[in-house]
Amino acid sequence: MQRNLNALSDKRIKFIFAPLLFCIGCIAVNFLFNKIITSIGLPVTLYLDTVGTVIEAVAGGTLPCVVVGFITNVILSISEPSSLYYGIINVLIAVAAAQFAERKKLKKPFGIIALTLVLTLIAGLFGTLIPWFMEGLTFNSESLSGTIYKTGYFNQFFSHLTANILINLIDKPVTVLIALVLYQMIPKKYRSVLSITGWRQTPLTSEEIKGDRSKIRSMSLRIKMLIPDIIFCPCIFSLV
Repeated sequence: MQRNLNALSDKRIKFIFAPLLFCIGCIAVNFLFNKIITSIGLPVTLYLDTVGTVIEAVAGGTLPCVVVGFITNVILSISEPSSLYYGIINVLIAVAAAQFAERKKLKKPFGIIALTLVLTLIAGLFGTLIPWFMEGLTFNSESLSGTIYKTGYFNQFFSHLTANILINLIDKPVTVLIALVLYQMIPKKYRSVLSITGWRQTPLTSEEIKGDRSKIRSMSLRIKMLIPDIIFCPCIFSLV
């Protein structure tokens, strides 16, 4: 009996507490880098508030990194209410990073570059659209966008969009590189217990998969996108 209880306790730690603690740790990483950047006052605008989100995406998968990204913004909104509006950006960043990780695209330089470009476009575009449609919100890149606007080549919207993309073109590569370096520092023997998944049985062999393909189903990208939408859409609609 005692042996069974110990085994059950080990499984709980492995499949429940370890991923949960890792999520909390990744949220803390987001705050840590955000505070570091805020305190040192770099001449170049950086955020680095999604480092933990990307780490969780690589280690834990889609759902936990979405939770990490959104909760980060919820907590930040306590001191800066406008941060809550940008939670959808972190959700999209989390989903994109998780998809790259799950498809093993981050093992090659091209995949890393592609991810940074995707994250740059997500943050740049939605970072412009959200404050554009929400009255009372100001752009974080006001000085840069103002300089671009004064050139006369862009209207106000595209000045803000260009400024946001340029800023994120610096921020997101740094974010991804830091996240991947920190992930590599996690011992390999612990990485397997950091993902949150319902799979709790011995995986099928390749021969078994080939012999019964009709019964094998993987969660589609559409379903994975639907899960965070169901969770967070009520929060987004409540802000409008």
